[in-house]
Amino acid sequence: MKDDISISPYAPEDRQAVIAGNIDLQETERAVSEFCLPGEEIGEKCLDHMLKLNAENSGALLVAKIGDKVVGFIACRIEHDDSITTTEDINVFGYISDAWTHPEYRKRGIFKKLSDAAEGHFKQFPEIKVIKLNVLAKNEAAIAAYEKSGYETQELTLFKKLR
Repeated sequence: MKDDISISPYAPEDRQAVIAGNIDLQETERAVSEFCLPGEEIGEKCLDHMLKLNAENSGALLVAKIGDKVVGFIACRIEHDDSITTTEDINVFGYISDAWTHPEYRKRGIFKKLSDAAEGHFKQFPEIKVIKLNVLAKNEAAIAAYEKSGYETQELTLFKKLR
């Protein structure tokens, strides 16, 4: 039987589940990057920050549920880049800041449904022609999910430690 996944805007009753998702997401990223803080330190702050940025930038926090259980979320908003070397098509863009699927529900198409819903949100804005997201290079599972949903690498950011 296929899971009945619903996507809806974030509501206050989703708060604790989204905070738990933020904690899990942060710990997943922390496992592949020494620069990530512990999830318990940032879970609630991250949600409040997402909601603030989304409110200021025509964004949305969309939640995936099976029944009443939150099994994923995606945060998306409009961003602007003042680059003089690229076209307007890419200087104003949809940005996915955070995406998470509950570990027990991965590989069930939840990210794809969330991504499609974020794309639907961005289609309200005719100036948005591109969606961007960032992912840690060593987060292979996330990269695979993003590529399966049609995302492709355009830029790479490299780090070099000075100390």
